[in-house]
Amino acid sequence: KREVVYTSLIMCENAPSEWMNVPDENIKRFQKSIRYQRAGDKEAALEKFKLTFQKQRLWNEVLKVEKSANAQLGRSFEFSLPKEWSRTEQIEYTTDFIQRNFVSKGMCCDFAIHDPDPPGHNPHCHIMLTMRAIDENGKWMPKSRKVYDLDENGERIKLPSGRWKCHK
Repeated sequence: KREVVYTSLIMCENAPSEWMNVPDENIKRFQKSIRYQRAGDKEAALEKFKLTFQKQRLWNEVLKVEKSANAQLGRSFEFSLPKEWSRTEQIEYTTDFIQRNFVSKGMCCDFAIHDPDPPGHNPHCHIMLTMRAIDENGKWMPKSRKVYDLDENGERIKLPSGRWKCHK
């Protein structure tokens, strides 16, 4: 889409390194394509191809582990970004938020920042997260649900930090 101003893939540290590898034969095949030949900025076109290949690889790996026909493959959500922030700030704060809240817990994140016409009108971010974390051996872990601790009235207990008290 034309409104996509930035896209990235952030893999957790336990993700197998080969998932980020783009085979040379795929690169050579892309360089022979009409899309590459017509690209004004060939280096940018190649980088976009590599990122797309890596994203496809991640989601193909998710499909391998999620075998049920009605399996939930990932979590998807979006949030608005302050239009007062520069594009660099939007990217930096979004990346930091994703890193601290998801990637540090073993999830992989595919995200894009959109800014529909006119630019600066409604900047927002679309995030796709894996449902499963990856363990230290590069293997998918089981899905887990958070179980919230409740008070005597059946209400969730809120901690001083503002988070909900829970256990796995």
